[in-house]
Amino acid sequence: GARVGVPDHVASDGGMGDLRGALGWTVNRHLALGVAGHIIGGSAKVSTNRVFSDSSYRVFADTQNQSYSAYGVSAGLLASSGTLFRFGATARVDTRLHSRLPSFEERIKLPVTLAGGAQFMPSAGLQASTTFIWRSWGRASSQLTNLGHGRSFDTWEIGAGLQVGASKFPLRLGVRRAQLPFSTLTDQPHETGFS
Repeated sequence: GARVGVPDHVASDGGMGDLRGALGWTVNRHLALGVAGHIIGGSAKVSTNRVFSDSSYRVFADTQNQSYSAYGVSAGLLASSGTLFRFGATARVDTRLHSRLPSFEERIKLPVTLAGGAQFMPSAGLQASTTFIWRSWGRASSQLTNLGHGRSFDTWEIGAGLQVGASKFPLRLGVRRAQLPFSTLTDQPHETGFS
C-alpha cells in the first residue's frame, strides 16, 4: 500500500508547584542551620492532534489530564565571621517524579541539588561574592530519551559579583555562566550573562 504522512502536534498547558515546610536553628551568632520538607505537585492538559497527508483519513484529536507528584528534603547552613566573611551551603534530594496519565504512568528521576555561596566584605565600600549550583539532571537522560523527550545533562551554574561604593548608588558588576539541562541534540546548551 501507499505510505501516508502522519505529523503529530502535541501541546501541554499546566504547571507545577513546590510546597515547603522548614525549620531553622540559630546555633550562635556565627552559625545557623535549617532543614525542610517539600511536597511537589502539579497537572497539565496534554492535547494531541494527528493530521494525515491523505485527506480521506479523518483528523485524530485527543486531550488527557496529566498529574505529577513527588517529595523532597533539603538542609542548609549559614556561617559567618563577623562582617568580614559569610558562607552558605545547601543540599536537596527528591524522590522520583510520579507522572500519571489515564493510560500511562512513569516515575522519572529528579536531580540531586548542591549549592553554595560566599561573600567577602573587607570594607563598607567593597563587597565580593560568588555562588555555584550543581544539579544531577543527567540521571534521567535514558528515561527521557526512551519517552521521546530528548536528553538531559548534569548542570553547573556559577556566578560572581562585585560592589564598589557605600552610597545609595554603588557600582555593581556581575557575571553568570550556566549550563542548561535539556536538549534534543548531543551538545549541551549553555548561557552567559553580564550585568
